[in-house]
Amino acid sequence: MLYYKIVMNGDMPVREYYGYCKFCGEYIHECYPREEDPETGEWICVKCAYLQGYWNEEDLGRVFHVKRAAVRNGIIYTTDKKFPWEKKKKQQRHSPEYVSWRTHVFERDKYTCAICGQVGGELNAHHIRSFKDYPELRLDLNNGVTLCKACHKRVHKEKDREWIHTGKQGNTGQRDMEQATDVPESVDISSD
Repeated sequence: MLYYKIVMNGDMPVREYYGYCKFCGEYIHECYPREEDPETGEWICVKCAYLQGYWNEEDLGRVFHVKRAAVRNGIIYTTDKKFPWEKKKKQQRHSPEYVSWRTHVFERDKYTCAICGQVGGELNAHHIRSFKDYPELRLDLNNGVTLCKACHKRVHKEKDREWIHTGKQGNTGQRDMEQATDVPESVDISSD
């Protein structure tokens, strides 16, 4: 369904049209890129147009004026080079998306080590499920936890791996892992 509001353009009143995505309900202004459902005429946002098969990667690239575009985990990625999941490990850890993920993990955990409770200092954003083995979870906030440098080293030793993956504490810490990772199901970090 289309809506409009009257706005002034100088001394002239004009209609400004807008609508909402048929699938996700996202606001779509008349000047935003969009698709229209051929049967109902309802507007479809760019992300849903791709996810529902109305558009392909080439269409996304044309809209965003880049060579390549894709949607992963609900985030639209656009680039003329490599996507984050195609980059080498070192390139990925310095990407804006990764830096944003790391910052969000620290903020969520209040810059406090989940094992010893140290606040501040030299901290690491640790991937609960490994960066190497679970590429699809690399930017998932629920797969991250804040650890101090010493605890992070301990976790990566074989004897402490069981604790970080199961949440069971041995003699390595005072805080409960579940407390440190109790976050909402999904958090959008794409706007950073």
